[in-house]
Amino acid sequence: MSVLNGDRDTVKWRAFQLLVANCGWIYPFENTCIVCDRPRILSFDSEHRLHAKGGPAIQFADGYSLYAYHGVTLPEKYGKIHPNEWRSEWLLEEENTELKKFLIETIGDN
Repeated sequence: MSVLNGDRDTVKWRAFQLLVANCGWIYPFENTCIVCDRPRILSFDSEHRLHAKGGPAIQFADGYSLYAYHGVTLPEKYGKIHPNEWRSEWLLEEENTELKKFLIETIGDN
């Protein structure tokens, strides 16, 4: 209790400590609190950007996944495939301009 140097409800303080130690993100509101589990997979590149090759950069126990390559969020259809297997034909099909630009730059490097 000396950490905060003040009076507090010891039961609530211990509950808060356990919550922070065992949970992921916590979103407290006035009458509601949303608590998320920690991800099962959390992967970064050397520059601390979300990154994974051929798999999710973030994945939760319920299966929700986020795919990213050097910090660029990818749709599952690209993120599940290793960058060495990305195909130039995708450029003709991709409608998202930013994603198409990213693919052009990345496919050329692999």
